[in-house]
Amino acid sequence: MINQAPHFYTLRANPREKDAAPFIIFVATINGKRVRKSIGFSIPVKYWNQKTETARPGYKDTNRINQKINAINRAMLELMDNGDRNSKTITPEDLNRIFENGAQGEDFIKYIERKAAEDLATLKIKKSSKNTYLSFARALKEYKPVIPINQVNTQFWEKFKIHLIQKGNKKNSLWLKLLFLKNFISRARKDGIIEGNPLEFVTEKREKTRRDFLTIEEINKTEKFYFATATGTQKNILRAFLFSCFTGLRISDIRAMRQGDIAGAWARITTQKNATPENIPLNNRAIKILQSGEGKGDQVFMSLNGQHNADLKKIFAILEIEKKLSFHSARHSFATNSLLFSGDIATVSKLLGHAEIKTTQIYAKTLDASKMKVSAMWDQPAETKKPDFSELLKTSIN
Repeated sequence: MINQAPHFYTLRANPREKDAAPFIIFVATINGKRVRKSIGFSIPVKYWNQKTETARPGYKDTNRINQKINAINRAMLELMDNGDRNSKTITPEDLNRIFENGAQGEDFIKYIERKAAEDLATLKIKKSSKNTYLSFARALKEYKPVIPINQVNTQFWEKFKIHLIQKGNKKNSLWLKLLFLKNFISRARKDGIIEGNPLEFVTEKREKTRRDFLTIEEINKTEKFYFATATGTQKNILRAFLFSCFTGLRISDIRAMRQGDIAGAWARITTQKNATPENIPLNNRAIKILQSGEGKGDQVFMSLNGQHNADLKKIFAILEIEKKLSFHSARHSFATNSLLFSGDIATVSKLLGHAEIKTTQIYAKTLDASKMKVSAMWDQPAETKKPDFSELLKTSIN
């Protein structure tokens, strides 16, 4: 470290008004010389905590003062880090620039990157979520390499939105990135980096998407293709996909499964999304799928590359299943068909690992069309042949 710039905050009496509250002074040592700067606030002594060098609760400007101190501290840290990286010594002029710019704190992109590292280190998020944070940071950097956090406002929101549309982002991708933007600005306010939330009242609507799923007949057809025809990549992707159809596990959990997680008719896993331990019962079809192939090393399944959804699309084209499906559709299929069989939303919710039952209720809505079809059968004349539910209730292929 060639740049050591120790600094602290203290109070200094107002020389013009004897009874006025003292000023808060920033004091730093730059190249052996003491430099003093007012941070632009005064505070009664009883509201100043010299030990923590922050304003105590109860004073009208407490939040603003602490936000300013936090911003200066972050700007100083960034100044020292940049100096070290570029082998450049900090000068009093560098310090002047911090105060001339209002000590506006770190770059917004660096703030997101820092939060990603902090949240992963404190186990608030998994590595996959950290990568999502960093992906959003890259989207911002592509728009503008450096973004002072104080410049993120409603105008920035609109311009960034136009940029995303021009880059080809569809409705829900656009919604997700703007949601991240709003959430990180909210966190910056809570961290005391900015005063107020400039994006509090802006919103972007999410497009409602249809949750396509496979019917029992379509699952049977896919399973038959897997055992009789599929080879190579088709075999690998369908083994994992069908296992998800029969258990409801997410792709992240399937990727993480190890041989030691399988204990007879149970899979004992820790979910990747919520980091919660779950015991998943394995039905006969799920066990049959497990026994039909091998994974890579200790992994239960072969590695799934980024092309798995494209591979599935080709398979369903061969099977003439004309639906908008992805790997996650297997989980939807398990949820919807389980509700159709049992009607027990509480148990299905537990099998899916949902923290709240209202999340599971989303799947119940996809059954509305089926309910109407069953109800319509009562409109038929009494002498009409009774409906045959054997195909609907079939749970294994012939």
